[in-house]
Amino acid sequence: MNRRLFLGLAAAIASQACIGYLLSFSPLIIIWQMAISSFLGAVIGSFIANRNFIIPATMLWFVSWLLMFIILFNASNGQATAYSLIEFNKTAMVVSLLATILGCIVFQIRKPKNQAAII
Repeated sequence: MNRRLFLGLAAAIASQACIGYLLSFSPLIIIWQMAISSFLGAVIGSFIANRNFIIPATMLWFVSWLLMFIILFNASNGQATAYSLIEFNKTAMVVSLLATILGCIVFQIRKPKNQAAII
């Protein structure tokens, strides 16, 4: 993993967290907040990584949802099953995955072919 990809992943994580926090004060429903923060995080991460970012962004999406399920499952003290957690969050999972992939694709379309390296 090279330095730009690592910086892109770090920027995607940080930007998603900051944008998600700022959007938590808005009247938008949580699914749209998640979609906007996932989309913008993927665009920012793609911009900094300056390469095909779909696979790293999808892996980041998977790891973040996996950590969230582990936390929710442990916090429920055995009252929730893995199936019930997935069933309850399936719409948010699909919307955030599509927003992440769309953010990576949008940057790839907008990126000029001979773009000079920033770092």
